Amino acid sequence: LIIEDDADVQRAARVSLKHCFGHIDVMASPGEDLESRLTTTNYSAALLDMNFVAGQRSGTEGLDALTRIHACDSTLAVVLMTAYGGVQLAVAAL
Repeated sequence: LIIEDDADVQRAARVSLKHCFGHIDVMASPGEDLESRLTTTNYSAALLDMNFVAGQRSGTEGLDALTRIHACDSTLAVVLMTAYGGVQLAVAAL
């Protein structure tokens, strides 16, 4: 599962990962249907962006989505990604 709002990053991730995974779903944001996707599909991993609102760089949205993901499936491997990260955000994500 790729959760990323930038279409170019979505496409690049999909191309890079298509040889490793049989099926890749993409979401532009961790909106209302995140939980329904996670409960109806068994994902091997999730690639999660940290920011989904233009100008937002705190990573709060990604951390919230991470909490929601783990509430649905505490064993799902999640890779967090952002262009605006720092040590504090990395520690919070752990």
